[in-house]
Amino acid sequence: LKEASEREMRDALSISAQARHTQEEASSERRVLADRQAGVDELEREMEHDRRELIAARDSLATHTQQAALREESASMVEAKLSLHLRNNQEFKRQIGAFQPQAGPSLEPFLRGALGNFP
Repeated sequence: LKEASEREMRDALSISAQARHTQEEASSERRVLADRQAGVDELEREMEHDRRELIAARDSLATHTQQAALREESASMVEAKLSLHLRNNQEFKRQIGAFQPQAGPSLEPFLRGALGNFP
């Protein structure tokens, strides 16, 4: 009975030691998993930050693209107005040229007489 009791005591101590060892391993694995989870959490935060920066960059690019399109449209309008003004100016010059008297030998004596001998 005493031997059986001692054997049971040794078995219980062995089982207790195995349980303690298993708990230590589980605790170590939990620490490793917690460290890995912390790394995953950090990567997720970085990815979210990068995603926000990407969205901001995309929005900024869209804004600059729209502004460039507006500037291009404005430049085209200015170019069209300038072209219209040039055509109007040429037409005006043509019309003025049509109304200018043609100086010729027949007017020269009259002008000399009217103005005197001024060169």
